[in-house]
Amino acid sequence: MARSSALVKMFITVCFGFFGVHKFLEHKSGLGILYLCTFGLFGFGWIYDSVISIVNCIKVFKITSGKSYYETTAEHTSHKILDSSALNTREFDDMEGHAFEYFCADLLSKNGYSDIEVTKGSGDQGIDIIAHKDGIKYGIQCKCYSSDIGNKAVQEAFSGKAFYGCHVAAVITNRYFTPSAKALAEKNGVLLWNRDRLEELISQAED
Repeated sequence: MARSSALVKMFITVCFGFFGVHKFLEHKSGLGILYLCTFGLFGFGWIYDSVISIVNCIKVFKITSGKSYYETTAEHTSHKILDSSALNTREFDDMEGHAFEYFCADLLSKNGYSDIEVTKGSGDQGIDIIAHKDGIKYGIQCKCYSSDIGNKAVQEAFSGKAFYGCHVAAVITNRYFTPSAKALAEKNGVLLWNRDRLEELISQAED
């Protein structure tokens, strides 16, 4: 789960970061050796990394708290949602897979996400977009379908999160999610961004 992964990373950084253990686990061997030889860059690097790790852990807990899938509740309806006439002009339903990925990447960019990368079309390990916001690294799978999204997308996003070293996994779609997909996402801390969330991102990008 996202929470346990964040907790483990924080524990390793705080307890063993003085010797660069966290850098080796991040596959940054050069920095790991430097930390090991200088005792965490004379303590300053270790303290900085520890603070960042604690802050990120808190953010992950906040992001994944409660329902991990998006619902149109009172909390969300305060946002401006596209009206029906505007929705009728949208063309994202007719996009092929890779075009939808770039469409979503552009939306995320306009909604405050940064360092956005669209992964290669094949062999993407379940993640189509990598994006950052508020110190959190998101691994996002995009699904432009004509039917609701099931468990497979959730499983792939969860697996891809670990492969790319992301803090949080998410699935974004032009449709909605099946009850079993919601249950699986809730169990594994995967964010589900359905059509309502997609429309909200579009609306906020146009504000």
